[in-house]
Amino acid sequence: MPSATSNESVYYLEAVLTYMGVNCQTYYESPPNGPGRILVPVYITGSDYSIENSKIPMPSQPGYVYFDGIGPASLGLNALALDGVTNLASHFSDGTSNTIGLSERLYNPQYRDNYFIYTGIKRRIGHFEDFTIARANFAEANNNDVVPVTEGFPPRTRASRPGTTFQAVPTLFDSDGRQLQALQPGGLKVAMLDGSVRTIHPGVSEATFWGLVTPAAGDIAELD
Repeated sequence: MPSATSNESVYYLEAVLTYMGVNCQTYYESPPNGPGRILVPVYITGSDYSIENSKIPMPSQPGYVYFDGIGPASLGLNALALDGVTNLASHFSDGTSNTIGLSERLYNPQYRDNYFIYTGIKRRIGHFEDFTIARANFAEANNNDVVPVTEGFPPRTRASRPGTTFQAVPTLFDSDGRQLQALQPGGLKVAMLDGSVRTIHPGVSEATFWGLVTPAAGDIAELD
């Protein structure tokens, strides 16, 4: 399996595009700030209300928009589960049906003074004049995300920022790029690593939600 955190040239969201018949290496050269990359529709959901804030029309090429980055995405990969080259037989001892692989989120959230741009394989963090680069992941500790913390016996998992699970349809001002956002009031859409798709209710307990993020902590999540 490809990695969500690899520093090599092949990253998860780019690696799987060829299997969907998408040429992810298609560039155009005329955006105002230099070369950009064409929007990949499969990674954008129509319910992502942050997208319109990121579009810049390109009069020279009708039908295209320029995004400040590479491959915008309304989703996040579970960096904790997909860290490094993974193996289904040994890496997910909590069970693939109990581990989130990817989830929806706002492409362009922010958190008060911090501004986050999720662009498929890169994320800008910090003030406008001081950017660092990361990826469209969640639960990535070295990028200041909220991450699961597992303690005790039997193991029980909580959030590194107590009380955090995910945000349900936040305003753009209140959206927080360090966690996931449900893009509809009914709950957060997630794809589990066994291939199933679930909707997690906004009232989910902290322990259950973060137990679904850990791949091998022994904290088997209780799902209804």
